[in-house]
Amino acid sequence: MTVAAVRAVEDHWNRAEMDGEIAYLDQLLLPAYRSVSANGSVHPKAAIIAGAQTQAAHHAAAAAAVDSFRKAHPSRTDITLQGNTAIATFVSLVPASHEAIRGADVFVFTDGAWHALYSAHSSAQ
Repeated sequence: MTVAAVRAVEDHWNRAEMDGEIAYLDQLLLPAYRSVSANGSVHPKAAIIAGAQTQAAHHAAAAAAVDSFRKAHPSRTDITLQGNTAIATFVSLVPASHEAIRGADVFVFTDGAWHALYSAHSSAQ
């Protein structure tokens, strides 16, 4: 239950979506998991897993797109722990929107591991 452990889960999660690691995503995302896009649309666990399967089929193009986005929208990840809950926030490093939060993932430590419960995404660049 450390910041380093949450960072490792975040990193693995990113790779798992790109690589189509469905088994990992299935155990990481709690049944009630929801991801809310910047436009307000809600995506349940099943949609995230289906998206990972699609991305895995187009891995090289997806990886290039993610790399390009990250270069254009540099950020840092801040992690806050409180009891069995962790929040990872993605903070913009772009001068025009310096310190704007681009998104957040909420994790709960249960059954001996960190599990994602909720994600919210912002249009902040």
